[in-house]
Amino acid sequence: MCSVGFAEDMSFAEGTFVSGGFWSCEGNRSGGFGEFGFALVEESKNGFVLRDCITLGGYGNTVTDSNGMKFGEGIIGDKLMIGGVTDCSLFKVRSYGFMGAGIGLWGDETYGFAEGAPMLELSFGGGFEFQYAASTAFVIEFGGRCEGPVGSEKDRYQAYTNSSPLLTIGFRTLQ
Repeated sequence: MCSVGFAEDMSFAEGTFVSGGFWSCEGNRSGGFGEFGFALVEESKNGFVLRDCITLGGYGNTVTDSNGMKFGEGIIGDKLMIGGVTDCSLFKVRSYGFMGAGIGLWGDETYGFAEGAPMLELSFGGGFEFQYAASTAFVIEFGGRCEGPVGSEKDRYQAYTNSSPLLTIGFRTLQ
């Protein structure tokens, strides 16, 4: 148990159900996403965090070729988080690793929304969740992602393939 100052111990929610809103900056793409998920194991029994979350996001991007084409994208995905918990008297800290996958539809000046090949996205990284109130936490994540077209016409859309580092910040509620 860590302790800071002379404050009283606080009762924290364990996050059986979580939801959150996030801003993400990923190389040449940025946007936001929401997540809704649940704990796969009970956190209080072993100090272990294992969660599964469904994510819904929207992003804007610029293809870094000679045309500098801009496009928008909507993604639905799944994220698995594995980590541990440290209880402190003023807050609770969860550190975790994550891996995720999603499928996205996109559009640009040439192709209308959902006319091009779907995009497959894979992401990996780590994060920290600082639970400073009974059911609210500040979240920061670092990692990387790669994305590319899938399907029978994927070769036509190879200019849209990219990999980049990612930084995500946001808030998560726990119940």
